[in-house]
Amino acid sequence: MTERLGEIIETNSFFFVAESFTLNRPPALGELVKVPTGAEEWAYAVVTYGETAAIDPGRQPVRRSKADAYDEAVYTEHPELEHLLRTMFTAVLVGQKAGGGPSQRLPDHPPPMHYSVHRCDPFEVTQFVRKLLYLRTLASAQMLTPVEQVLAANLRWTYRALGETGREWLDGAALEVAALLQQDVEKLLGVLYAVDPEA
Repeated sequence: MTERLGEIIETNSFFFVAESFTLNRPPALGELVKVPTGAEEWAYAVVTYGETAAIDPGRQPVRRSKADAYDEAVYTEHPELEHLLRTMFTAVLVGQKAGGGPSQRLPDHPPPMHYSVHRCDPFEVTQFVRKLLYLRTLASAQMLTPVEQVLAANLRWTYRALGETGREWLDGAALEVAALLQQDVEKLLGVLYAVDPEA
């Protein structure tokens, strides 16, 4: 079984919100993740947003650092922060696996509440991104993060995940994004500038 990243706390037909198991460490922006939906069935999603905030919305976080205790040391001096804060992430649904290989269409049902969100293994990533239809779903989704930054993050993340075949895939994905955003040059340039693997 792959690594569990979080637990779903809000779900619908288009996206889900999950609470991360690790404070301050949601999965990477643009990462492909999965949720079990049945026996050998999965829903696939791309991470589009992450945040760490107070569990109690009426209790705003305050500064905890001192001259000799800051950054990571704050959490050592204040272990109660683990119980006062939580990290959440949002992921847009882009596909499913329900018998056979993955398909790039919305799952038939929302992922179940309180189910675990898992990291995809390299083989699953390779299988899923062979087709680029999911980029169309991602480009048209409503999200808190600017869509061009999510697209760029997904392209960068996938490029790294694919290893040796990443460059060839990235070239094809960049052409697909160019076609999707041809009517919005500013967004297109935002993606292309943010995705250059040499930068």
